[in-house]
Amino acid sequence: MDTKDYILSTGIVVSIVVSLITLSLGFKNRRNALREHLYKEQISFFSKFLLGVNKLNFEIEGLINISSKRNNNNFYELLETVSFDYYNYEFFIPTEISGLIHNLIFKADGFYLVYVSTDEAKIRTTYSNYFKSYTDMLNHIKDFIGTNELSKENSILHSQSEMPKNRILKLLIEVSQKTGLNSL
Repeated sequence: MDTKDYILSTGIVVSIVVSLITLSLGFKNRRNALREHLYKEQISFFSKFLLGVNKLNFEIEGLINISSKRNNNNFYELLETVSFDYYNYEFFIPTEISGLIHNLIFKADGFYLVYVSTDEAKIRTTYSNYFKSYTDMLNHIKDFIGTNELSKENSILHSQSEMPKNRILKLLIEVSQKTGLNSL
C-alpha cells in the first residue's frame, strides 16, 4: 500500500467515525428535547393539579371549622375535578407520585365518609391521615421538580451577585473615610 492509500483509508475511517458521533449526538439531542417537553408538561400538570387540591383542602378546612357546611358543600365536585385531572394525565406522572396522588384521593373520600358520620374523633384522625398524604405527595412533587435544589442554586447565584456590590460599597466607604468626604 502506498502512502496515498493510507491517507485515503484514514480519511474514510475518520469520516465514518465523525458521522457516527454526529448521528449519536443527534439522537441524544432529540431525546433531550423530548425529555424537556415531558418535564414542562409535567410541571404544567402539577401546577393545575395542585390548584385543584388546594381548593379541596380549603373545602375540607371549611367542613372542619364551619359546622353549617355539613349539608351544603362542594366537596364531591372538587374531588371529582381533582380525580378527573389525575386520571387524564396519569400516563406521564412518575409511578411513585401517581401512587401518592391515588392515596390522597382515596383518603379524601374516606375523610368525607367519616365526616358525614359526625364522630369528631374519627373526623380529626381521618383529616390528619389525609393531610399527611397531602404533605407526602407535595414533598415528592417538589423533589421530582427540583424545587428545593433550584431555589438553593438561585439563592447562591443571588448572593454571588450581591458580593461585588458589597465590595464596591466597602471600598467607597473606605475611600470617603480616608479622604474626609464622610464629614460633608
